[in-house]
Amino acid sequence: MPDWTTLIIAGLAAVILLVAVSVVAWLLGRRSWFAKWIRGPLQGVALASSVWVFCRLGDLESAEPFAQALVAAAIVGGAAYFAFSFGLTVFFSRQRDVHLPPLLRSVLVGLVFIAAFLLALKVTVPDFSLAPFLVASGVLSLVIGLAFQDVLSNFISGVTLSIERPLRKDDWVEVGGQEGKVVEITWRSTKILTRSNDFVVVPNRKLAENYLTNFSMPTRLHREIVYYGLPYTALPTVVEELLLEASVRATGVLSRPRPSVALVKFDEYSIIYRLAFYVDRYTELWETTGNLNREIYFALQRHGVEIPFPIRTVNNRPAATGPETWKENYRHRLQVLEGQNQGDRIPLVGTDLVVGRGPECQIDLGDPISSKKHARIRQVAGKILCEDLDSKHGTLVNGRPVQAAWLRSGDEITIGKTVLRFEEIVLG
Repeated sequence: MPDWTTLIIAGLAAVILLVAVSVVAWLLGRRSWFAKWIRGPLQGVALASSVWVFCRLGDLESAEPFAQALVAAAIVGGAAYFAFSFGLTVFFSRQRDVHLPPLLRSVLVGLVFIAAFLLALKVTVPDFSLAPFLVASGVLSLVIGLAFQDVLSNFISGVTLSIERPLRKDDWVEVGGQEGKVVEITWRSTKILTRSNDFVVVPNRKLAENYLTNFSMPTRLHREIVYYGLPYTALPTVVEELLLEASVRATGVLSRPRPSVALVKFDEYSIIYRLAFYVDRYTELWETTGNLNREIYFALQRHGVEIPFPIRTVNNRPAATGPETWKENYRHRLQVLEGQNQGDRIPLVGTDLVVGRGPECQIDLGDPISSKKHARIRQVAGKILCEDLDSKHGTLVNGRPVQAAWLRSGDEITIGKTVLRFEEIVLG
């Protein structure tokens, strides 16, 4: 058993060695450009060597093999740290523009250090068995893997993103319905700044699983497409010239590559034109689109081209004539308050009118929620009766479900998403 004097001398020697090596590492760090990669390994070796000196001079023979294994592990771990920090950083970051996360380097160095320590301990102490450590490490790895499954998944996804580099800082991206600028990429998550100036933190696992659109790659050049509906009375050649003229005047629209216009569809009340243009600042896309729309509006006004609005013609087919047939100069009508044909006034002509969706109905509302034959409106003894035809969603009169109801002027009928008002016209 060593006395206290020996232990004190051994402790002082260990401290002196640790301080001396730390000072050398600090001096080298001031003069060497690779100081940040050698300072840590030197301090690790100094600490392990101090432990070994303490055991050696303090006559702690039982602990000396462990100290020797610790020194060997520190040397191997330090070399691994230098290799990962210097070699991989220079090779990946500078030559391939790939930035490995610091946590990955720390984990790899830690694994190398533990393996080197156990191997050196086995060499210095032949009777030492590694089986308990291997079993314990296996069980511990399983427990950690189950407990930190999401964390490990995010970490592995972060490593994959760091190597593949599908996005970089300051890139403008869209993922999971969120669009914004990438402001930070860590081993666990990616932080995005939206157009509303809000931060959205996306876990790297979600980033790797979902579709990612990067508007900044492969170049900052972005092609945007907008559609305009213009009247049939305007010649397509004239419209195309107007759109191109307006796009040239709009601030933010690039002249090279040139914008292009194409006629793509004949719609119900207008001709649809597609205008494609390029921008080099996706962050200003909203402002550029606003400038373009403003220029197009003024160009249309200068040339007398009106912007069309929806027009729908409703043709009601009268039922078979009879003694109770409504007069040609109709006395009742339905006004569409809400729905696809909002604002339309539908005259009630006939004795038995079916309301619903489809050509077999005398009154076709075009409402996708209504049934094909939803309700019937008919005249009985001079009064108007509304009947539900066992529709899927039912018929409401003044907010109440009905199977049949007499209508009075001002009553509101709800069929699907369409709201109708029954009106009685007083003929002069």
